[in-house]
Amino acid sequence: MNTETQTQTEKPTIKLSELSSEQVKELMQQVKKEEKEKKVKTAASRKALEELWSEFAIKNVHKFMPIRELVEENILETFSDFEPLSKLLVECYGIEKLDQDSFSKTLPDGSFSFSIGYNRTEGFNGNEGLGVDKIKMYIDTLKGDGDNDNVTKLAAAVDVFLKPNSVTGMLNPRKVKDLSKLREMYDSELFNEGIDIIEKAVIYTRTSQFVEGWQFVPLPDGRTKKVTFRFSV
Repeated sequence: MNTETQTQTEKPTIKLSELSSEQVKELMQQVKKEEKEKKVKTAASRKALEELWSEFAIKNVHKFMPIRELVEENILETFSDFEPLSKLLVECYGIEKLDQDSFSKTLPDGSFSFSIGYNRTEGFNGNEGLGVDKIKMYIDTLKGDGDNDNVTKLAAAVDVFLKPNSVTGMLNPRKVKDLSKLREMYDSELFNEGIDIIEKAVIYTRTSQFVEGWQFVPLPDGRTKKVTFRFSV
């Protein structure tokens, strides 16, 4: 772009000091008008976007609902089919009942695999706080060892494992399991008692039924592809 063209396209600079009070007033009104038009345009765009989002959501809910209904029917039928097999498992292995949450079967050649079971959540019965107190008492016993720096580091590490969830206010059962791996390192009856109390306070609740599996499917070029699935209701 040459200098002449650039000069033609550039807007002249307006100095407020050179304008009359009436011109300044007109300029301010123009600015307010442009701002208002911009807000109206933005509001219209967002409204259009909201309508498109709604249409997208409705369309895809309608798309997947029939599939969901079919999947639910198949899962319930699969659990019904599993009942006689579960009774045979109890009988053949000489146990009173099946305490497992899930069962899996993979064919010897590895071509098929299928799992059936229950998803579950982990919580506590309210006694976990007693176990936390025991562990903190153990940390307090170390303060007389003279190496307060290490005690501080240990306390910080333990606090990470025993930090309650910010939403539920409960401990994380999986982190407690990780902390339990340090039993031999700490070699403390007090620490072990605390971990035992927390672990016994864990409650497992079955939430939903699931099925999952995979199959190796032959492809036209001679290769095989592992196709997996997982559904729950």
